[in-house]
Amino acid sequence: MEITVRFVFLTFLADSNCITSIRAREHAGQLEKWRDSGAIVFDRSGPWPEGGGAAADAARRTKGKYPYSVDGAETVEEWKLVKRIGELLYPGGPKNANHEDHVKSVFKAIKLQRILITGDVAPPSMPCRILGSTERLERELGVQVVTDAQAVEMVRNAIRQRDDRARRACRDYGLKLPPWVGRD
Repeated sequence: MEITVRFVFLTFLADSNCITSIRAREHAGQLEKWRDSGAIVFDRSGPWPEGGGAAADAARRTKGKYPYSVDGAETVEEWKLVKRIGELLYPGGPKNANHEDHVKSVFKAIKLQRILITGDVAPPSMPCRILGSTERLERELGVQVVTDAQAVEMVRNAIRQRDDRARRACRDYGLKLPPWVGRD
């Protein structure tokens, strides 16, 4: 008998703001390593960015590492949810493609039962629509929203707990320590 469960039962969906954010690259790279090792689920939302810029180029280079998310609402209830998300994030509804992308990201996180990682930032004069609505999104729609740094911290804590449990189980039952303990 041996311990084989490496997964820490955290599943994430990164929105397009997070994927293209230069600030998030280090954290996204770490999350990708954990995804590749089987410790977490880490998907992306929406299409890859078109156009130029270093962030868009980096996102396109890593495109193949992410499974595609669901296309969108498929039932009347889901369309009502999309409308509710739009109203919650943008009183009066989304006004442009960027707003619609935020709504789609939140919807996909709810539909896929993922924690939404966002790089949603705005100048001080404008509220961050997703990050500025995290409490309402969780309270009213049940979706947890975090920054890339918060996601990394969540995974580190979960890995630490998983490794501690594995060490105890191996000690208590005379099992061989899995090779991934202490390496994620």
